[in-house]
Amino acid sequence: MKILFVTDQVPWPLHSGGAILTWHTIHHLSARHTVDVLAHADPDFDAAPLGALRARFLMVPPRRDRIPRRCRQLLAMASSKGAIEALGFDRTFLLSLALAVERCPYDLVVVDHLRLGWTVSAMRRLGIRARILFRSQNCEADVRRLYVGASRSRLGRALLRWEAFKTARHEASVVQSADAVAAITEEDATLHRLQGARFVYVVPPGCHLSAQQVPRPGTIRHSVVLTGSFDYLAKEINALFLLREVYPAILAQVPDARLFLVGSGPSTRLRRVALLTGATVTGQVDDAWRVASRCEVFVMPTVVGGGLELKGLEAMAAGLPIAATPLAVRGLALVDGESVLLGHGPVGLAHRVVQLLCDAGLRDRMASRAQVVARASHTWEVALRTLDDSLEDLSCRQALSG
Repeated sequence: MKILFVTDQVPWPLHSGGAILTWHTIHHLSARHTVDVLAHADPDFDAAPLGALRARFLMVPPRRDRIPRRCRQLLAMASSKGAIEALGFDRTFLLSLALAVERCPYDLVVVDHLRLGWTVSAMRRLGIRARILFRSQNCEADVRRLYVGASRSRLGRALLRWEAFKTARHEASVVQSADAVAAITEEDATLHRLQGARFVYVVPPGCHLSAQQVPRPGTIRHSVVLTGSFDYLAKEINALFLLREVYPAILAQVPDARLFLVGSGPSTRLRRVALLTGATVTGQVDDAWRVASRCEVFVMPTVVGGGLELKGLEAMAAGLPIAATPLAVRGLALVDGESVLLGHGPVGLAHRVVQLLCDAGLRDRMASRAQVVARASHTWEVALRTLDDSLEDLSCRQALSG
């Protein structure tokens, strides 16, 4: 099968959950099919690491705008289009897509994330006969609705409601235009079906066990860690919830507890709040898990978000005990009290973190059980086997209808 994989950015370096998911998906597909990847990349990007993917990359320079991105976001919020639709459109990328599909008769086009959802309708207008699979990393409309509740101002909530409405309208159009949708959790699949998707498959991400089994030298006493890409708004909101509401409750019971935020893109606001609370923000590091492995507890304070927390999978594989909110473990085969400790609200989550900090035996039991779950249910081999089944089913459906 000839596949064109359309994604916003080349999946390198592997510093974010989205890049990791895209990397493993392309790697899996290229081992079984002929794969071309259309993606944005800077002209000076070193493409050498991409050789391991065994796919042909068609690079498109990133869009250069005279208007700062923050201003474009504000303009998009005031327009009839949602920010994710308005900011994602790129005329050069569209021309490159049109040339690619004209030169090669692809059997399948995979559109990666709603940022490039506009390409689905564009391909329909171009008369492309290839099947289109929209790969959703989460239901963005649902995430935008959660943003509304996280806003602290009346004006902010009003703007976010308008943004959520526009995102829902755009996402529904995309999933209805695609031949099929690949969601990463059953919850997201249900939401996409309600949006009118014709066929929805559940293709969850996985984790690479051997890569995450790092040594744990010199564990820091009473230490808690959160990893992620903090330039993603949902991740920043969750980190601020942890800093403002959960961490003070932890310190009230364990005064020498230390909190580390490890990952790229921390904003000035996030750094300022961390400084006020005494938490440590590392920014981008070469190996986040080398830092995280020295901490006693991995925390997942998700109050806004969708899909599946890939960082949670990596923590399970790395043997870190996890304290989390119920939303954070959606899609993970974890059981409260057996392989994870779940806390409702800031006080509940803080209590669960304190339990782990104060009981080494409990930490070891939670970590080992979560690692067993990761081995049994969440390896990339197991996860991407469902992708093969989905593509086979989609091919059969097309053959029957054609």
